[in-house]
Amino acid sequence: EPYVMIGQFASLFYFCYFLVLIPLLGWVETKLLRMK
Repeated sequence: EPYVMIGQFASLFYFCYFLVLIPLLGWVETKLLRMK
């Protein structure tokens, strides 16, 4: 069923998005704060 596949892919993407983007944002923020 395509809907199940899309749901699994979307949840996986969502999980990876948070797993990667949040630490990346924190790292960029500390870099910017050190530059000042």
